Amino acid sequence: MRYYLEELFTQTRDTDPDLRFMALTDLEKELINPESKFTPEAKIAYADTLLRCLDDEYSEVRGQALKCFEKLTSRLDNYVANVLKTLSSKKPEKISITSSIYTMAVHNILKNLSPDESTAREIIKCLLGDLLQDQHSFSTIIDYIEVLTDLLEFLGKYFNQSQLSEVADALLKSIFYGDAIIAKKSVTALALLSRYISSVALMKEIINSAEAYYQERQTYKNRQTLLSLFSSLMKLNPSVLSDLFPEVERIILESLKLETLILSDDDFDLQQEIDETRSEAIVCLTVAFDNLPTAVMDLHVEDALQLCAKFIIYDPYAENDDEENTGGDDASEGDVSEYYSEDDEWGEEDDEDKDGTGISWKLRQRASVLVCTLLERLPTRLPLIYKYTFIELINRLQDSNSNVATGMLEAAIKLFKYSREDGPYYSLKSVSIIKDHAEGRRGSDVSMQTEDNPISVLVSKSSWICEQFSKLIVPSNVAKITLFYNFVSELSNASSGLEDSWVHYFVLHFDELREGFPTSETVKFYSSLLSTNGLQTLGNGTSTVIKNIISCLDSSNHELIMETLLLTTDILSKYIPRDSPSDETLSLLAEALDDLLISKSCNKNFSTEIRRESLKALSYLVLHVPLSKEKMEKSLKVFADTITLEFLVTTDMDCIKMLVSDSQVANSISSRWVNRLLRPLIDYTSNSELCLDALEALYAVVSTKVVNDEDKRELLGTLSLLCSSHKLPTNNSITLAKIITEIFETTECTCPDILVKDLIAFSKDPEFENDVLADLVKSILRHVDSQKLIDAVTQTGKQNESGISKLLAMILLAAGHLESIDKVLQDLKTGKNVLFSLVLLEQVSKSIDLNCGVVLFFNYFSSSDEDVANAAVRTAAEVISSKREKYMPELLQSLTSESSVSETQLLQCLSLVLDKIELTSDDSHRLLAVVVSVKESSLQEKLETQDIMPAAECIAKLVLNDEGIVEELCSILSEDHSMLLKASVSSAMKYLLGHDAFLADDVYLLSKYLEASSTEDFLFGFELSMKQIGVTNLIIAVHKRPSVALFLVSKLLPRILEDELSQKKEYVKIVRIGPFKHKIDDALGFRKEIYELIYSSLTALETNPDMMVLFSVDWILLLKTIVTKAFKDDPTIIFLCLLTVLKIINLRTDIFLGNDLLLHFIHVCNKKLNKQLRDEAPKQEIDKRNDTVKAILRCCKKIDLLVKKGTVKLNGDVLVEWRSFIAKIRVKYPIFDTEE
Repeated sequence: MRYYLEELFTQTRDTDPDLRFMALTDLEKELINPESKFTPEAKIAYADTLLRCLDDEYSEVRGQALKCFEKLTSRLDNYVANVLKTLSSKKPEKISITSSIYTMAVHNILKNLSPDESTAREIIKCLLGDLLQDQHSFSTIIDYIEVLTDLLEFLGKYFNQSQLSEVADALLKSIFYGDAIIAKKSVTALALLSRYISSVALMKEIINSAEAYYQERQTYKNRQTLLSLFSSLMKLNPSVLSDLFPEVERIILESLKLETLILSDDDFDLQQEIDETRSEAIVCLTVAFDNLPTAVMDLHVEDALQLCAKFIIYDPYAENDDEENTGGDDASEGDVSEYYSEDDEWGEEDDEDKDGTGISWKLRQRASVLVCTLLERLPTRLPLIYKYTFIELINRLQDSNSNVATGMLEAAIKLFKYSREDGPYYSLKSVSIIKDHAEGRRGSDVSMQTEDNPISVLVSKSSWICEQFSKLIVPSNVAKITLFYNFVSELSNASSGLEDSWVHYFVLHFDELREGFPTSETVKFYSSLLSTNGLQTLGNGTSTVIKNIISCLDSSNHELIMETLLLTTDILSKYIPRDSPSDETLSLLAEALDDLLISKSCNKNFSTEIRRESLKALSYLVLHVPLSKEKMEKSLKVFADTITLEFLVTTDMDCIKMLVSDSQVANSISSRWVNRLLRPLIDYTSNSELCLDALEALYAVVSTKVVNDEDKRELLGTLSLLCSSHKLPTNNSITLAKIITEIFETTECTCPDILVKDLIAFSKDPEFENDVLADLVKSILRHVDSQKLIDAVTQTGKQNESGISKLLAMILLAAGHLESIDKVLQDLKTGKNVLFSLVLLEQVSKSIDLNCGVVLFFNYFSSSDEDVANAAVRTAAEVISSKREKYMPELLQSLTSESSVSETQLLQCLSLVLDKIELTSDDSHRLLAVVVSVKESSLQEKLETQDIMPAAECIAKLVLNDEGIVEELCSILSEDHSMLLKASVSSAMKYLLGHDAFLADDVYLLSKYLEASSTEDFLFGFELSMKQIGVTNLIIAVHKRPSVALFLVSKLLPRILEDELSQKKEYVKIVRIGPFKHKIDDALGFRKEIYELIYSSLTALETNPDMMVLFSVDWILLLKTIVTKAFKDDPTIIFLCLLTVLKIINLRTDIFLGNDLLLHFIHVCNKKLNKQLRDEAPKQEIDKRNDTVKAILRCCKKIDLLVKKGTVKLNGDVLVEWRSFIAKIRVKYPIFDTEE
């Protein structure tokens, strides 16, 4: 190896440049090869060779040498400092606007360098000495600032305070004394430097120094530079700058020169400099709102909006605002959420200033950007934004400058979007009530219809907005048509529809404005418009919409066809029933769509996706649009034709179910059409995946009365065999029973003997619906003698079996054999045929009063036979609910008195009764008092789920009847009551959250109840079962009511991170299994739920980013804490932690900027990956270790992909560390590249 390298080194001196180039290429290959070993001497020789080749006369050789530095860096060890010193000593001979090759080599080395601290400090000391010794060169030669920028980017964390101060001073001088390019790069470098400043005093010193340098050379250009510097500092170190914002604000206000705003200077060029400075000041203010903490900036919102109001209309050279040209040049329609820097590129026409108004347009445009930023960052300030800027924004839609008009459009669109009832403002307004509660104040209810709320403003001004906007719809604005679509859509969404005249006006005029065929944006516009406006509002635009739909359906673009089909389905399935459009509209739809949808459904050249959606649309066309007899038959034929195509059959069966269930369509169905369906549907019942759909379709078809008796009898035999030969899921069995019932009800036929087995199977299925079984029994008795059926059942099964008892009871009841009731009651009293008696009496009590009292049934609540105990509870509940006034007192007496009857079963009985009866508010409060008394006085010591849930169910059902009870529950949870009662009251929450209407109009009370049922005695209590109840409630709330739960979770999170993620010895017990002792951590499941809570919260934020405002947390602390604690825990916890880490990174792609968080993550991963198991470790421990390694590798691989894509932002020094880490684990674990 040594001789081979020496030979390559020699070849780099060859006179042939191609040979020199190839030698360097081969050397690079050796560097890449992980098996290549370099001696220290070879590394030094390699570096010296590359340094020499940088001076080669051939550019290809120089370029290859430069490339080799990237790969060599990681192998140079401490010698890298010598290489860098050599490179930095090679200064360019003349000033150039581009970097020298030596500077590029320094860059390649630094960006791949992962040095130890001593080497890094040596490099900094060495290079800084060269860079800062000559201020003039530093301020004029670009290589100096490039090298310094790389040092700060990749080694900045190793700078000491004196070095930071020295560099900051040098950079400030070059910012204000260097040329434009140097100044701009110096601003970037100083912003990088600021990342390593945590001292407010030092940052203030830098700001004061910057202002002092400006004072020495007070020019408008230098003031713009000063503002640009402040913007950069706020982007990269917002936490420190937030404390200094008053200083920044003062400079911004001075730069805006508000006192002369209404006066334009006679010197046009001077006015342009003033306006350019004002523009940079607005950008600086926008950066502040975009980056500094909202808690700080919220205090400045009103002042900022007043500025926006002034600058949105700022046009010093305008002669008559009322006569502005509504047209304009093609706009640059970028995302206005981005603020602009001094080197933004605008359209050539605007820069040329053809209308002689200067650059004042920039101030108007950037004021609109500031409005957008305020909306995004502080949506709760929406009313203020309306107050100060709404009218101005709409008035400036017709600005003569196209960029400004675009900015105003985008700001207005965002304003409308944030004004929707389901938008962030109204969600957060609701949450503000919760915040009031958290701070001890009672919030007021959210009013959606007050005169000054955004929706009311939009509704009242809608026509005026449309009128102002309509002036923009001119040919010169054709490039803005997508913005136009969004403007009208969002306005309509926010104001719940537009006036009819404006709907068809926009439809027609947009169609005239658009060039070429309708596009995806056109379809989305129609979809949005029709979601809030009726079909009739289209007026004479109806034919235009239909024409464009047909055009899109005829397109060859798959995505466009699908979007249009979805719109078509919505029109046919939702909007026609909703709007009852005119016969003319229905006729247009029938004429245009019928043949086209048939063609799309049947054409093999279209994708399965298109054909399925076409079938759905066609079915709704048949259902809701009158068709001629010929068209109806032709359309129905499609569903019979496609029933045999397995890739379409699921959709086809869904359509058939809908069609045959409609009475009008059913009248058009022929027996021939039905016969074409029967055989394929019967065949599909043998397919486990299609069985349920096929049975449901068969039931729908059989119910049409079109199927003849012979086919029904054949179907009966087939279905009986299906049930007996397959173990069907419950839903399939229920549907099959309904078909058989329908056949027996409508057809003269013989009951197959095998059906008895089916009946018994149905009766033994605890999930089978009793009503369906009872109907089936009644229908069978139309054709079979009841005694014969009873004999057949008793011969097949035993009477004391639960299912058999229930079936026999249903037969006796259906046959009217009630004369034996007294005997059954006597048997029950004497303990004979108990299960049969209970089941029979349950069924009988639905129609007659047994007159036996319910204590008789209570006696069996504690039966050792679970079937008997459950049957007794059900029967008692049925008897009580059928005669509530008569029997409820007995139940309440047993609950409140010392009784031998189990309170758990009594509460189960009460819960079943509550499902069947109606209660007044007084009833609800009275029954709640009973339940509370029972649990308060309970002697149970352990909190077992089976003892808690019956009471919780009762409480939940009472609350749903009267939500006023919630206040009582909150009082119970906050006062001194038994843990069992509190557990029951808290557990009711998970039932209540399943009901969307629960406290939908009182988020304050919901928040109060959720917090009380989840926090102090629960999540943060000592009793483990109570802690699990608390975290379960929060998880369910995050899924069901995120707008309430997320705020509470973020409030609790600091305490959770500190106290609840670590293993606690009080929950760990030692058990002996054989000769070994094992630790059992009872709290492991609880900690898993904590991670699930965090993960679910992040998922909710990912689903609805607008809710991010509710989730105010320290993201860095969150990620660091869960990683630190999880990696000391069970492997399952590590797995959940890594999933959570990925969620956090996806939500906060900048989380690793300006901190050592990723380095901490690398450290804990390395520690876990490098941990060695003892030689005698059991297989279970080895498997856990392997699973942990795989989970870490998967997570790291996903993070690495995000880093490579540029999605995750990393500082240069951290990026180097990350690349080094990935390279090492890739070598150590080859599965890294294969693990998914």
